[in-house]
Amino acid sequence: MFKPPGFLVKTMAFVLLLLSINSCTVPVSIPGFDSDEWKRDKHGCLSLRPKQRPVLETNKSQLKQLTSEQIIQLLGKPERQELYSRSQTFYFYAISPDEKCNDRDKTTDNNAYLQVRFNALGKSDEIIFMD
Repeated sequence: MFKPPGFLVKTMAFVLLLLSINSCTVPVSIPGFDSDEWKRDKHGCLSLRPKQRPVLETNKSQLKQLTSEQIIQLLGKPERQELYSRSQTFYFYAISPDEKCNDRDKTTDNNAYLQVRFNALGKSDEIIFMD
């Protein structure tokens, strides 16, 4: 059965519309949190992240259930990522300067980290601040 070209164009336009709607992620923001400043402070070397920590701790519940893409949008790429059994993924963000920082005080092992655990569905389900 021959379909007119207009039908094919309308079908393709509809499919593209569905794909574009599905691929959009809702922008994530937390009041009082400076995402750009956090991202600029790679490995905590600039010591900008400690002043952002209280805002994240206060809004811990808002961080839960975000997707890994939304967490990366908010916090940037993690300094470390680990994959565990049952498809659990962990992201680690240094809050205080870690071992990758040149000017880090080598006499202390007091590294603070933010750990985000994702379930098999890619949603964050645990936020831990480690000292």
